[in-house]
Amino acid sequence: MMQIGSPPWRPIPSRVLAKVLGVSLQSLANWRVRDTGPQPEPYRRGQGNRTMYRPDVVMSWLSMLTGQEAEPWQFSQKWLQEQNLGSMVPHRQAVEQFATTADRRGYFN
Repeated sequence: MMQIGSPPWRPIPSRVLAKVLGVSLQSLANWRVRDTGPQPEPYRRGQGNRTMYRPDVVMSWLSMLTGQEAEPWQFSQKWLQEQNLGSMVPHRQAVEQFATTADRRGYFN
């Protein structure tokens, strides 16, 4: 389950996303089939058939629906700024690299 304060690039299960969005798991499945919902993470070996979503990608999808488009890395950058790390990562490539390195090293566990 997603912890409060978890980085927005850390995937969450579809059950958690369904609760957050107030929709059923079937709605998420329908959106995946129709390619109208948020983009799920690729399936990973050893995780079974669990469907995972990155919160920053979901927020980007929601922003597109409201007409205020923002890219996933911008939500990650905002989160990093709230953690007082934002000035270190001012653009897309830096945010994506920082997220990858931080997860590998377990900075936000």
